[in-house]
Amino acid sequence: MKINVEQRKDIAIIDMQGELDMSTVDTLVAKTKETNKNYDKIIFNFAGVEFVDSTGIGNLIKLFQDNKNANYLISNLNSDVEEIFYILNLKELLGDDVFVKTLEEAINLLEERI
Repeated sequence: MKINVEQRKDIAIIDMQGELDMSTVDTLVAKTKETNKNYDKIIFNFAGVEFVDSTGIGNLIKLFQDNKNANYLISNLNSDVEEIFYILNLKELLGDDVFVKTLEEAINLLEERI
């Protein structure tokens, strides 16, 4: 998985390309923790994520739960990944408001938050 962090004002955008699974999730967790040192508004841009396994989802849930003060959003889920999230009830676990269709919607939403 390739991970790139882009900054827009006080928002960090974590762009991911590839698969979020057992072999790549540690990289995402480390990059998120590093990013959290400077940003409390983070968008996980899933536009390039083709597959997510249970380890990836479990660690994503843990990131959200361990950082309740952070403003995390998830954007650009493809239909396959969105279906996995739906089956596992992630909208209930993380909150329906965490999921945003587009990156621009996520940026606009976080710009409104203090």
